[in-house]
Amino acid sequence: MDKWLSWIPTALSSKTSIIIGIAMFAYLVVLGAVGILIGHPSLVPDNAQLVLGNYCNVASMVAAGIAAGAGHKAVQNQRRAHEMHQQTHELLTQISEQLDVPDAE
Repeated sequence: MDKWLSWIPTALSSKTSIIIGIAMFAYLVVLGAVGILIGHPSLVPDNAQLVLGNYCNVASMVAAGIAAGAGHKAVQNQRRAHEMHQQTHELLTQISEQLDVPDAE
């Protein structure tokens, strides 16, 4: 289950997901705005408010994808830094033991 849950931020923050979200945003806003601005009855959908109202949902999807990517990257960097600090601590412990230096407690 953890494997599947850890896959979600990666999928949301993928370039493909972000591009699809931006394309959907452009499609909704441009199509709805052009239809309303031109005002031709065949171009204005019956549910123009619904179409234009969905831009907020799509913008939220894009923002969630970007945030998931940033959070996922921050966690990866934190883990990498922790591993590096752990290795440094182990190396310093080995050097201290080899030099036979007493602990400064």
